[in-house]
Amino acid sequence: VSLWLDKDSDEVYRRGEAIQITFQTNEDAYAVLYQVDVDGRVSILWPTTRYSDGFVFGGHQYRLPSREGNRLRRVTPAY
Repeated sequence: VSLWLDKDSDEVYRRGEAIQITFQTNEDAYAVLYQVDVDGRVSILWPTTRYSDGFVFGGHQYRLPSREGNRLRRVTPAY
């Protein structure tokens, strides 16, 4: 699995800024992408709906959010 963001590794995302994640597998697979915040809360980013089993085709790039989807944003957790 390869995963990359739309910024270089030395760049910082600011609060409210859109984030784009792209991933690809070498072979057909089932994928799940999680976001874990600093408080340990887990959110599932992929699959994008509860009706999807997360199957991805090897060699294809998948982008979050999709072109028609809502933007992922860096947020500060509510206290």
